[in-house]
Amino acid sequence: MLTKDWAIKQEAYMDLAKRMHKAEAADFMAADSEGLVAFNVEDYFHVRKPMRIDENGIAHIHVFGALLNNPEPYMMMWRDVTSYQVLAEEMEAAALSCSLGQCYGVVFDLETPGGMVAGLDDVARMAAELSAMMPCVGYSGDLCCSAGYYFAAALGSGNLFVSSSSDIGNIGTIIRYYDYSAYFESIGILPSAITNDGADLKSTFSLSGLTEGQEAFLQERVDEMGARFRAQVEKYRTVDAEVFRAGWYSGAKALELGLADYVGSRQDAYDTLLGMI
Repeated sequence: MLTKDWAIKQEAYMDLAKRMHKAEAADFMAADSEGLVAFNVEDYFHVRKPMRIDENGIAHIHVFGALLNNPEPYMMMWRDVTSYQVLAEEMEAAALSCSLGQCYGVVFDLETPGGMVAGLDDVARMAAELSAMMPCVGYSGDLCCSAGYYFAAALGSGNLFVSSSSDIGNIGTIIRYYDYSAYFESIGILPSAITNDGADLKSTFSLSGLTEGQEAFLQERVDEMGARFRAQVEKYRTVDAEVFRAGWYSGAKALELGLADYVGSRQDAYDTLLGMI
């Protein structure tokens, strides 16, 4: 999973990688004199909230943490990630409720550093379709970056609220690779991979480093993903070209660059949505 294409802030990627390597799902159990007891993650961490429809017929959908495509069950135990599949199910439920006259608008709470490229197009397209069906707004009081912003852009111009201190943007894609060849050489190990004739890309991400051809292949992939990201943003918003350097910007600066439409509170976003119904 870690060698797939990502659209995520680097520090968030590193945190996710560390937890995957440590298999921290095991830390959700604590020992006592009676044996193993369940660890209540909500007592210690912010967690993703399931969709709800309030008394005004407004659905609240939480786009939270790292955005993952078909995550392993142990990853969902962390409760600080969002599965694209769960996000899709919740948007489908909101659309159904709308058709039944039980839901009149959606607030997307955007608290995410980004996530995986695989699966992102599908949920972004669903967000655009939902926004065409009924009023939708997005609010970020903390972080809406990379794949998170790819998703938020699909809500359309005029619908994105941010706080004065939230970080918005980081538009771009990344493939991270670690070259362990020097380390293995220092301990007397020489990794190698044998592929069939002409299949030189098969050994990409082996422990012996990248060939020029493999590096060019990965650069082409990440450039293609980056171009799709730019096209997604430009489809829905008019932004300053500066944003495609993959910087992230707070409040007024995000507004100035066209990444957001309003600087305000979540209540401002909610009240505006009520006025759109």
